[in-house]
Amino acid sequence: MIVVDVDGQAINSEAYIETYYARPNKHKILNKLRVGSASAHIDINKELLRYDNFACIDTNTREIPKDGTISVSAVILGFYRQRSDQKAALDLSFSCGFEFRGLNPSQAEKHGLRLLLTAIQADAKFEGNTGVVVDHDLGRIPHLNVRKEAILDQFYLPPGFELIYATTDSGSEFAQNRMIMDADRYANVLMEQILGSAETRDGQHVGTDIYGVRFVQWMGNTEGPI
Repeated sequence: MIVVDVDGQAINSEAYIETYYARPNKHKILNKLRVGSASAHIDINKELLRYDNFACIDTNTREIPKDGTISVSAVILGFYRQRSDQKAALDLSFSCGFEFRGLNPSQAEKHGLRLLLTAIQADAKFEGNTGVVVDHDLGRIPHLNVRKEAILDQFYLPPGFELIYATTDSGSEFAQNRMIMDADRYANVLMEQILGSAETRDGQHVGTDIYGVRFVQWMGNTEGPI
């Protein structure tokens, strides 16, 4: 575990904590988030208590013969059942999914994130600071969080949000990794439904966001809460 700043150097007010597995050539980063202080004794789980709500999005992409590229983003939302200074209990549930066609995987991830952030801004259930768990842009997250870089085009991270990195590969003992693993699982389930029979397509909403990107929003097409 190591604490680094936005450039991976000296600790300052924008310090980040990384959890990783040591490897001979390159560390495997399990998760990364900004810390509230530069203390040498940091509990990554307690750092999560700084957030009032959580959202998580994971995007999977497949190349399908005759259909081209299909990307599916699955959204997990997290709200506290109880919270104290020392511990908390989160209720996590699948919220919705977004389907994109013809985008490369990197672009699909960013379009899904933009749709999610825009939707949360209009949702009265979200108050205070929201931690948003993603599994991409590891190196860019510190700059995205301080609005030095745009997420996509001219869309910057809105106020009240902070990005948290977590991998789907391992780290299930951490809450943020559990969220991204569940989002990945739901994205795979939803992908299979999209590629399956026409009956699974009931209840979808076809739309175009304000940037002109066509998407399909899926609601309630998987089994219930996690």
